[in-house]
Amino acid sequence: NGNQWLEIEYTMVKLLLEFMMECRGIIHVVRDGDTLYTVSRKYHVPLLEVMYANPFVDIYNLQLGDELCVPVSLRGREE
Repeated sequence: NGNQWLEIEYTMVKLLLEFMMECRGIIHVVRDGDTLYTVSRKYHVPLLEVMYANPFVDIYNLQLGDELCVPVSLRGREE
């Protein structure tokens, strides 16, 4: 049945989007003066990784209180 396939397809897309949007790292709340670059430096994560982890963030217009996913790994990082 066509409707059944559409329902299955919708469910699969929904699950995929939820999986993709899950932050595999930490959530950084934007403060005054933060940019993606300064956040990437703070957590020692390449800027492109921070950008890829936040595909729906307007990188030119961060707002106070915005939540950014920072894909950090606790293994192999020195503080």
